[in-house]
Amino acid sequence: LADLIETLKKAEADNKEMNEKRVASFDKGVQQASESSNGTFSFPANCTPTSRNESYPFCFHGSLQEQNKSTDDTTKTTKVDAAVDFFDIFNPNESTAIGLKALYEDEEVQKLDVEAGGHAELLSYGNKSSAAISIFLANHV
Repeated sequence: LADLIETLKKAEADNKEMNEKRVASFDKGVQQASESSNGTFSFPANCTPTSRNESYPFCFHGSLQEQNKSTDDTTKTTKVDAAVDFFDIFNPNESTAIGLKALYEDEEVQKLDVEAGGHAELLSYGNKSSAAISIFLANHV
C-alpha cells in the first residue's frame, strides 16, 4: 500500500511538471488549427493520424465539404469527417482513434456514423513490477 501511495504522489507531481513544461513550450498567442483550401483541418497544426506533434498526445483532424445538391436544387449538402487519434506514449506507431462522419442537407442530419479503432497506452506511472498506474484506451466498433 505504501508503494501505491508513493506512486500516486509521484504521478501527481510528474503530471503537474509535464503540463507546466508543455504549456511553456507553446507558441505565444492563440493556438490554431491548420486549414487547407480543400476543406481539411487538423489540430495541432499539420498533424496526421501517423505524424504526431511531440507537444500533444493527440491529433484532431478531418474535412468539411459543402456543395449544392444539384444545379437545379439549392439544398446545401455538407459532409463532415472528423476524428481524434490518441498516440501511445511508448510506441509512436500505435494509436487509438474515435471519429464521426455526418451528412447534412441544409441543417438537417441525414446520416451519422461513428468510427473507432486501435489501442494505446496513454499514461503510465510507477514501477510496473510492483506498483504502477497505467491508462489504456482501446476501441473496436
